[in-house]
Amino acid sequence: MSILDYKKIEQGFKYSVNLKFDLNNIHKVKNYIPTSTGINQLKQIILSLFENSKDRRRIMIGPYGKGKSHFALMLLALLSYKDREPLYPVYEKIKYKDKETYDLIVDIFEEKKTRLLPVIIQENGLDLRQSLLLAVREALERENISELMPKTFFHSAIEHIYFWKNNYSDTYDKFIDAVEDGEKFIYNLEMYDEHTYLHFTDLYTKITSGGRFNPFNTIDVAEFYEEIVIKLKEKTDFDGIYIIYDEFSKYLEGSLSRNTANEIKILQDLAEKCEASGENQLHILLISHKSINQYTHKLPKEKLDAWRAVEGRFKQIEFINHSSQIYEIISTVLYKDIDKFENFTYNNRERFDQLYKYTLESNLFKDFEGKDIDSLILKGCYPLHPSATFMLPRLSEKVAQNDRTIFTFLSSGDKNSLFDILPKEDGFYTIYPDKLYDYFEFNFKKETYNSEVHHIWRKAENVLNKIQEDDITTRSFIKCLALINIINAPNLLTANIETMKFLLGISIKDFEDTLNNLINNRYIHYVRSIDQIKIIESSDIDINYHISEITEKKRSQISVKNLLADHFSGYYEEAKKYNDDYEMTRFFEYEYITYKELQQISDWSKKTDMTVADGFIYKIILHSSDEISEIKEYLKSIVEPRVMFLLPQEFINIEDILREYDSVCYLLNDNNFISQDAYLKSELTLFKQDLFEEINSKLQNMYLPEKGNLEYYNGGKSIGIYKRSQISREVSRICEQVFYNCPVIKNELINRSNPTGAIVSALKKVLNAIFENKGKPMLGLAGNGPDVFIVKTVLINTGILENTEEYSKFIIDNADEKIKNVFELIDAFIFSASNKTKCMIELINLLSGDSQNIGMRKGLIPIFLGIKFFEHRDKIAISSNGVEYELTPDLIMVINDKPEKFNIYMEKWNVKKQRYIDDLRKLFRSNEVETNIIFPEYEIIVKSMRRWFLSLNKYQKDHYISNDCEYLKSSLRVMQINSREFVFEKLPDKFGFDTVDVELVNDISNLKRQIDDSYYDLLAKTENQIKSIFWDKNYNGQASLTSLLKIWYDNIKEKYEACALLSNEERKFISIAEKPSNNEEELIEKLSFQMLRLRTSDWNDNTLDEFVDTVLKTKNSIEEKIHNSLVENSDVRQKSQERILFDTRNVELSPTGKILKTGLENTFEQFGNSVNDIEKKHILIEILKKFI
Repeated sequence: MSILDYKKIEQGFKYSVNLKFDLNNIHKVKNYIPTSTGINQLKQIILSLFENSKDRRRIMIGPYGKGKSHFALMLLALLSYKDREPLYPVYEKIKYKDKETYDLIVDIFEEKKTRLLPVIIQENGLDLRQSLLLAVREALERENISELMPKTFFHSAIEHIYFWKNNYSDTYDKFIDAVEDGEKFIYNLEMYDEHTYLHFTDLYTKITSGGRFNPFNTIDVAEFYEEIVIKLKEKTDFDGIYIIYDEFSKYLEGSLSRNTANEIKILQDLAEKCEASGENQLHILLISHKSINQYTHKLPKEKLDAWRAVEGRFKQIEFINHSSQIYEIISTVLYKDIDKFENFTYNNRERFDQLYKYTLESNLFKDFEGKDIDSLILKGCYPLHPSATFMLPRLSEKVAQNDRTIFTFLSSGDKNSLFDILPKEDGFYTIYPDKLYDYFEFNFKKETYNSEVHHIWRKAENVLNKIQEDDITTRSFIKCLALINIINAPNLLTANIETMKFLLGISIKDFEDTLNNLINNRYIHYVRSIDQIKIIESSDIDINYHISEITEKKRSQISVKNLLADHFSGYYEEAKKYNDDYEMTRFFEYEYITYKELQQISDWSKKTDMTVADGFIYKIILHSSDEISEIKEYLKSIVEPRVMFLLPQEFINIEDILREYDSVCYLLNDNNFISQDAYLKSELTLFKQDLFEEINSKLQNMYLPEKGNLEYYNGGKSIGIYKRSQISREVSRICEQVFYNCPVIKNELINRSNPTGAIVSALKKVLNAIFENKGKPMLGLAGNGPDVFIVKTVLINTGILENTEEYSKFIIDNADEKIKNVFELIDAFIFSASNKTKCMIELINLLSGDSQNIGMRKGLIPIFLGIKFFEHRDKIAISSNGVEYELTPDLIMVINDKPEKFNIYMEKWNVKKQRYIDDLRKLFRSNEVETNIIFPEYEIIVKSMRRWFLSLNKYQKDHYISNDCEYLKSSLRVMQINSREFVFEKLPDKFGFDTVDVELVNDISNLKRQIDDSYYDLLAKTENQIKSIFWDKNYNGQASLTSLLKIWYDNIKEKYEACALLSNEERKFISIAEKPSNNEEELIEKLSFQMLRLRTSDWNDNTLDEFVDTVLKTKNSIEEKIHNSLVENSDVRQKSQERILFDTRNVELSPTGKILKTGLENTFEQFGNSVNDIEKKHILIEILKKFI
C-alpha cells in the first residue's frame, strides 16, 4: 500500500519532567499516577533499601513518553524528602493500587526514617568521571553539606595555585603567564575538567623545575562515593546515596565513538560497590530508552564484550504501560504519507464514518475522546481494524511480557506479519483480529502446557480442526473468541453478540448463519442470560435428553421452594444503624415461603426463636397471579414485628428453568455419568452457568426492590421500600423497636451468639477470676490478652466493676439502666426459684429473647450469670436429671449452651435451718477439705459426709446394723448427690421430721457412731470367740488371747517338732502362736490373713463364723496329728538311718489324682522285669521323700 512508509519509525517521545530542576517541585511529584509497572518497580527498589539487600543496581528501559522520568522524580522525593507530609497524597495513590507496597513505604520511610541523598546525573557532554563528581558535589551543595565533599586532586591543584599567589608571587606570575586567564583555569578545575588538570600537572613540572604533582595518584570514583556515604551516615540523617543517571541512552549514543575503557570500568566498579554496600547504602539507577545491547550491538567484539559485562551487572527493568502511548507508538510505526493518506480517507470517508460509529458503540476505547478515536485509532493505526489495535499490545503483553513483538508484527516480513498479509495494490483493506491469532499462534502454542493461554489455544484448535480450511468466516469466529478469552479483559472486551459482529465485520445474515451453525454443531455455547458466547469441547452424548429425563424423574420429589433453598439460598440483611448504635451485629435471615406454609404457621414468635438470626425476611413464592390479592389480605393479619414479607406484584414462572438447573447440577455430581466423556463436565458447567444467570435475573425481577415489582409487609402493614439500602434501615427500625433494652457493650468479639474458641477461653478466665473473688485490680488478671479486654469493655467501661490500682469490686448500681435491668431480671428469676425448681431455659430466653426487649447475645450472658450466681452461691443449687452440680465457671458455660437441661433451686433460709446446718457441718467437720471454690454450706456438708463414708473400711460399709444405718450408707454411696435435696428434704423425711431440726442431727450422729464403732465391735467379738477355743477351766478368767495362744503353744512345742504330718499352713499357725503379738487387734489381723487370706476390715457379716470355725479346725488338726505321731497305729519304718512316717488314713483321691496314680502304675508295668522290685521300692521311696 503506497500510503504507508515503513522506513520512518519515530525513536521516542519527550517528557516534560526534568529531575534536576523538578526535584523539589511537590506539585509535579503529587501528579504522579501509579501504574502496575511503576508500582512493581517501586516495590523492588524499596526492598533494596533493607540493609542486607544486594539488589541495588538497575537499568530502566522504555521508549519516550512512558513516564520514566516522572517515576524517577517520585522515587527521589520518597527517598529524600525530610518533610513527609507533602508526600501523603502520593502514599494514598500507591495504597489504592497496592497495599503491600504502601506498607513497605510506611515501614521504610515513616518508621525506619530511611533517607537517601539523590545524586542526579544528566547528559552534559562531560565524561562519566566528571559527571559523577560534579553530580555528587551539586547534591551536597543542594543540602548545604558541601563540607562532606572529600578532597580531590582537583582541589589540591586549586590549593597550590592559591598558595603560590599568597606566598610565592614569582611562581604565581609564571603560572598566570602560562594560562593567561587564571580565574577560568581555576573554574575548570572546580568543574573537575580532567584536561585542565593534566595541563596543570605539566605546568607544575615546568614552574617547579622538574617537580611532579601527584597528590592522590588517581581518583577511584566508587571509593570516592563510599567515603561520602560513610560521612553522610556519621554527620547527617542520610543513610546513603541514590544515583540516578537520567537520559543514560544519550550518554551511550555519545560514548560509543570515544575510548570508553576507563568509563566502562567506572560503571562496573560502581555496580559492584552498590551490590556490596550493605548498611552504607549506595544505589544506582540508569534510565535508558533501549537496552545497552541495542546501542552497542554494532561495536567491535572487544568493546561489545566489555559493554555486555557492564549490562550483566545491572538488573534490566522494562517500563512500558499506558495503552494510549502504545497506540501512539503503533501510529508512529504505521507512518503514512500525509497527502496521500488525506486523499485516501476522503475517498473512503463513508467506510471510515461507519467504522467510527461501530468503534464508539464497541466501548473498547471508552476512555478516549471521539476525536482521538478518529485521529489516532481509526486513521493513525490504519490499516489495523480498531479491535485489532486494541488487542495487539494486550496480546503482546500476554505472550511476550513486552511490546517488542508489536514492532515485529508491524515492521518485519515474517509470515502472517503486517507486511506479509497486506496486499500490494492500493485500496481500503482492514486487518481484523483473526490475523493476530495467526501471527501469535506460535506464542500461544509454546506457553506452559498448564497455562490458561495454552488451554484456550488448545480448545480453539480442537474446534478449528473440525472446520474446513476454506470456511474462512467460521474459522475467524473461533479465532476471535479465543483472542477475547486470552486477553481476558471482561470490563472492556467480552464475547457478546455485538462485539463479535464488530470483530468479524461481516453482514448480519452471514453472522447469524455462522453463529447458528457453530451452536448446532456444539462448537460454541451461547449464554443468553448474560449475552456471552463460549467455545466448548462438546461430547458425543445427548445432554439435553439426560437433563429432561432427570427433570421428569425428580418433578414429584422436590418442591420449587426446596429447589430455591438448595440452589439459591437466602442471605442476611444487617441492621446497620442499630448495630452502629449498640456496638453489635443484628441481622434478619432471608427465607423462601409459600402461601400454604404461611397459613400453617400460627405462632410467629416461636418461629423467630428457632434461629440465631434476629428475625426473618420471607420471600413469598407465587404459584399463580390469582394468589397475590389473597396473600395481601392474609399478610395484614400477621403482626409479629420480627418478620418481613416480600410479595412480588407479578407472577414470574421459574419452575421449569429451576428444575432444569437442578438436573444439570445432579448430572455434574454424578461421577459415573461424567466419566463417560471427557467433555461432559465442561459442557454441563456452561449449561449450569447459563441457567444460573437466567434464574438469578428472574429472581432479581421478583425480589429486588429497584425493579419496582415488589411490596414489603411488616406488622400487618405494607411498607414503602424501593431500594436495597432501605431494607437495612427498616430492619434497624424493627430491632430498635424490639430490642431497645439491650445493653451497649463495646466488644464485638464477645457480643455475639457464637464467640470464637479463643474468646471462650478468655471468658472462662474472667469467670474464674470472678469466682476466686480476690479483690485485686483487674480481678487479678494482667497483660493485654482478650480476657483483660473483656474485663475492661464488659465490666469496667460499663460501670459494673470499680477498678483502681489497689482493688476491684462489683458495684452494679453504678451501671446504666439497661445493665441494671439485666441484673434485676436475673435476681428476680433466682428468687422466683425459692423452694421450687425452675428450668434455666426460662432465664436464658428472658435475656436473649424479645419478651423483655433485651435480645442479649449468648456470648455475654455467662458474665452476668456468673456475677449473680456467685452473689447467691450459698443459697442456690443447680441440678440436671436429679443430680446436683458444683457451681463452677465451667458449669455456667454449659448452662449457657444447654439451658434446657438444667434447673435452679433457691433455698429459703431461717435461723432454724442455719442451726441445723451448723450442727451437721460440725458433725462431719473432720472430713472437710479446704478449697478455693466457694460452695453452699449444704454442699460442703454432703461432700464431707461422702468423704466420711469413703473413709470407712469394707466391713463398716457392708455390715448391717439397722435400716436407718443402711439408708444413710446407701445414700452416700451415690457419686452424684443432689446436696440440697438430701440435706433439706430426704434426711428429714426418712427420720420422721416435718422439717429440719437439731434433733435430726442427733439421730444422724447416733447412726454415724454406730457405723464407726461396728468394726471395733467386730474385733471384740472375734477376740472373745477365739479365746473360747483355747480356754481351759483351769485358766484364770482374766487371761488374754495372747496368753491363751502362748499357753497352747507351750503345751505342744515339745511334741510338734517330731510330727512330720503337719501341713505348711498348720506350721505357720503354730509360728503365730509361738510369738503372739501383745496387740490383740494386730494378732487377730495376722490370724485372719493366715487362715482366710483376708484382712478383718474386708470381712462381711458371715466371715466371723467362718474364721472361728477355721481356727478351731486348725487347732484340732494340729493336736490330732501330734497325738497320732506318738501312738502305735502309725506305721514307722526305718531304712538307711532314715525315719519315714506313712499316714495310713484313707485319703479320697481327686479325678486328677486318680489319673496320676493310674499313670504311675502303668509306667511300672511297662518296665516289667527290666527293673527289679527292690529298685522299684527305692524309686518310690525317693519320690515320696520329696513330699515329706
